[in-house]
Amino acid sequence: MDGENSRILVGFDGSPESRVALTWALDYARAANGQVRALAVWQWPNFLDAAVGYATSNPESLYSKALRRALDDLRSTATDVTAEIAEGRPGPVLVEKADDADLLVVGTHGAGAVTRLILGSVSTYCATHARRPVAIVRATPPGRRGVLVGLDDSADARVALDWAIDYAELTRQPLKLLHVVELPAPQGRIGYPLGVAYPHTTIEGHARRWIDGILEETETRHRLPSDLSVEISSGNAAARLVQRSSDVAVTVCGRRGVGGFRRLLFGSVVAALAHHGESTVVVTPPK
Repeated sequence: MDGENSRILVGFDGSPESRVALTWALDYARAANGQVRALAVWQWPNFLDAAVGYATSNPESLYSKALRRALDDLRSTATDVTAEIAEGRPGPVLVEKADDADLLVVGTHGAGAVTRLILGSVSTYCATHARRPVAIVRATPPGRRGVLVGLDDSADARVALDWAIDYAELTRQPLKLLHVVELPAPQGRIGYPLGVAYPHTTIEGHARRWIDGILEETETRHRLPSDLSVEISSGNAAARLVQRSSDVAVTVCGRRGVGGFRRLLFGSVVAALAHHGESTVVVTPPK
């Protein structure tokens, strides 16, 4: 994230979730003195990959009118916002257009999302393939503040930490760093877990020294916030981050961590946050 003068691309399809995303993008732009480009991507309804036309409706016209209405409603609070209409598949078009932006903003659902899916297919595609950070915006209770960043021993997590530091400073919110130690169950001779207690004090001490080293190295590039807090927890990383996300406004994580298969574009922790988190989630791409 470049901070000041950021270029923000926000996907809009007329759904309530996309209006929340647009509002979030405008709020961020005011803090960053940035520019917002609202993009509505339309395509003809299709059946078996064949376009189906309707004489009484035109998707391009409908999307254009919905976008203009939304911008008119928010115009009094918008600083620098432009509107754009494009034809194509929403996910790929948004990812391509985001190459000219510093941040891509989407809602959790779109107008075409299947209701049984917790996270819309467009949001998932963007978070998986975008070459820029992606903010998946959720409406949070008024007054909730704070930025949470998950840290593990991966290069992607370092990128997420840098982004979170910049964002917390820009929006003047407290920053919390969470490191989760996932302890494997010790196995007996026949493969059953044994009830052996781990030396948690020793493990936490090692983890804290490691984090201090990460922060010391990070401070060569960024000024660390004075209200930075560090939490070391044990358990399942995805579950802990989802749980802690209920206390903050924004949760930041790298696209992939040290866990899971490297061939997966969408890490298990990110997937859990994107689907079940209770805050806006920012997914940073690999460096």
